Amino acid sequence: MRAEAKNNSNAAENNKSSVEQLTKAAQQGEAEAQSMLGLMYFEGRGVPQDYKKALEWFSKAAMQGFAPAQGKLGSMHMNGRGVPQDEKKALEWLTKAAVQGFAPAQSNLALMYSNGLGIAQDDKLAFEWYSQAASQGLSEAQFNLGHMYLNGHGTPKDSKKGVEWLEKAANQGNRRAQFNLGEIYYTGRESIPQDYKKAFECFSKAAQQGEAEAQSMLGLMYGEAQGVSQNYEAAAQWIEKAAAQGFAPAQYNLGAMYAFGRGVAQSSPTAVQWFEKAAAQGFLQAQINLGMLYYHGAPLMAQDYKKAAQWFEKAAAQAFAPAQYYLGEMHLHGKGVPQNQKKGCALLNASAQQGFPQAMELHSKACPKQ
Repeated sequence: MRAEAKNNSNAAENNKSSVEQLTKAAQQGEAEAQSMLGLMYFEGRGVPQDYKKALEWFSKAAMQGFAPAQGKLGSMHMNGRGVPQDEKKALEWLTKAAVQGFAPAQSNLALMYSNGLGIAQDDKLAFEWYSQAASQGLSEAQFNLGHMYLNGHGTPKDSKKGVEWLEKAANQGNRRAQFNLGEIYYTGRESIPQDYKKAFECFSKAAQQGEAEAQSMLGLMYGEAQGVSQNYEAAAQWIEKAAAQGFAPAQYNLGAMYAFGRGVAQSSPTAVQWFEKAAAQGFLQAQINLGMLYYHGAPLMAQDYKKAAQWFEKAAAQAFAPAQYYLGEMHLHGKGVPQNQKKGCALLNASAQQGFPQAMELHSKACPKQ
């Protein structure tokens, strides 16, 4: 603990010394020092964070044509960090830095053209600027360039080139690129054959960096023995990591694992807890599963028509035919809701119109012909 405290103290002293040296050089008009001092104020490194002072020093360096300061100034205006958001000023400063070859500015300029921020949307120019930044090794630009090739935005569609650029970004640790590559290999895409082993490798890299969707997919692949030996315990562990981050599909799948005792000890109450987390985010299958659990009852869980109706109603609001059927049947017979034949028949009809067999049968028997 003493050694750690000493190291922290030394780091603080070094930062203080750096600020003093940079301030002296910056006051003498050295553009690089002005830019570095601006960055320290922007990040709160060695000094209290102060966007106003950061803006002041970035501006001084930018006026001297120093590209990194121009790029940072453009980024501040683009995102409204420390200044009111101003897309025109952002475009002006980013362009100045981009034409000097500053990769982060080139990537941000591409983003502005891609989304039409402060300028007419132009995929071709976005592609050109992403290409320049990507060729300098900027992983975020490589990631976006890959997607432009995959989707044919600003360039002819080319899945192979798209994957090549995603791989460049992924090899630099870009977790979204790793995840997207996993998706491509998991399903296959045009000239890219399905490859569960490669998908598993990509998802693993992204999952280890905390990417929730990748953690969820990794869990599913363990559960389905896709690209890896089946291991329900490992599946539950990875899915729980994603669920803990609030990823609704993972919360639902973890609930299902507790409901059936797969990879975890069976527990209906725990299943309900996870289903409720997913259902609260509007996850349809979780809402219907909660309705079914309360409708039929389960081990250590009493039947509760009122709660069942509440969850079926949420799922029915999303026009889900099974939920419309169950809720309609409950209204017909007054289960957990006031008996209401008109409402029940309307719900059954809506479900029947979607071809749900049980609804078609019950509607024909219980509802008067129009």
